Amino acid sequence: MPTSVTGSGGWSTRGRRGFTLLEILVVLGMLAVAAGLIVPRMGRSLERRELHEAAARFAHTARTVREFAISTAQTCALEIDVSAGAYGIVAESGQSDDGQGRTVQASWLKSERWPASIRVSEYRNAAGAPAGGQHERLRFFPDGTSSGATLRLAAGDDEYVVVVHPQNGQVQWGHAADNPATMVQYDLGD
Repeated sequence: MPTSVTGSGGWSTRGRRGFTLLEILVVLGMLAVAAGLIVPRMGRSLERRELHEAAARFAHTARTVREFAISTAQTCALEIDVSAGAYGIVAESGQSDDGQGRTVQASWLKSERWPASIRVSEYRNAAGAPAGGQHERLRFFPDGTSSGATLRLAAGDDEYVVVVHPQNGQVQWGHAADNPATMVQYDLGD
């Protein structure tokens, strides 16, 4: 009676239920190579997503501050701490003791902080001049206009641009590479 498929003796395939050590090692090696290719891409993807969300959140906050200034008929501002990577909303009509403006306290108007991997790579005022200090104020007036600014957020080699137009206070944002019109179409110095 033959003991193999070929009938020439050797190992029997009838009772074989497992994998050889060589087969397991080959599969593990393939999984290690696949993980080595996928994991770095996932890290960059997460960083890009974080940057996208930070730019979207800042643009949304700027729009909210504009609407708040219009609805309350008072000048409001986004105070941006460039070095700390944070921003908060300030109502300028009611001055605090130090004359800096009072921070607006509302559950839906919170100070925000960008994730540690995100930095402000550039802040320019409406005239196109770079920021002079570490604290900048982007003002929104009761008539809907603003002091205007261009803010660039970066993480690694990726960048997003947020533009606040001084004439109408409108906020535009997008990826720097995908949306060059945001940067050049509007001259913020008019």
